[in-house]
Amino acid sequence: MRADRSVGKDDMVDDLRCSMRSLWRERGHAAAVVLILAAGIGIVTSVFTVYSALFLRPLPLDEPERLVVVRRQDPSGDFLRLDGSAYARFFGTTATRSNRSRQ
Repeated sequence: MRADRSVGKDDMVDDLRCSMRSLWRERGHAAAVVLILAAGIGIVTSVFTVYSALFLRPLPLDEPERLVVVRRQDPSGDFLRLDGSAYARFFGTTATRSNRSRQ
């Protein structure tokens, strides 16, 4: 069985010196590691920002409970994609954005 060995301040300083010498000798490798870590942190931060804006924060609407989805279903049960003209037909051809918000 191994004896309990506490890590002292001197051992940590020696390990840090050895690590720094190793990184100094292989600067290209160290630079690649730093760039990869920076890119990873940046990507994770931007993905979380988008996720937070879309799913975690409430919608910036006065009455979000009145938000609806308009869908059209074909006879086989599949949902069809609606384009702008289909919305215009649904709301009437003279409907404008301001008229729809008042309805």
